[in-house]
Amino acid sequence: CIALVMRGQISVDAALRYALVQLIAAFAAGLTGFAIYGTAAAPAFSPDAVSSGLTGLLRAGLSEVLFTGVIISAVCHAGTHHSQEKNDVVGLSIGLTVLGCVICSDYSGACFNPALGVGLQLSKALVGGGFPVQQAATYIIAPSLGAVLATLVFQFVTCPHEP
Repeated sequence: CIALVMRGQISVDAALRYALVQLIAAFAAGLTGFAIYGTAAAPAFSPDAVSSGLTGLLRAGLSEVLFTGVIISAVCHAGTHHSQEKNDVVGLSIGLTVLGCVICSDYSGACFNPALGVGLQLSKALVGGGFPVQQAATYIIAPSLGAVLATLVFQFVTCPHEP
């Protein structure tokens, strides 16, 4: 949502509504998973990240910033640039980018979306799984920072003459 607002594709109001729906959907998905499997799944830092304290937190945060940036770069290039208006493989290219980032980023739990991370963490907390505040904060701050940075790079490098 952040990149789409920055690119002028949606309004701030629409972005907030989308984020709220994503949060509710993630929460519902977590509870559905609990109802089906008896456990609520949520993204989590790797055991190495957890045991490394502040260093692990920073490394996990950096992973979220960088991989979210890669995903947002793909979204900006394939989904918001005027040269791609008739591109039929936008969804495929973004989906494959997300898949690659998930495969490469098990250290942080591969969240890349604040609403997803927090919604799943909330559903897990509701069923007694606890709420890791540092991880939830990382899932809010790091992907948001990654989205802003990637969009700024896209705007200044790829299309500096666009508004």
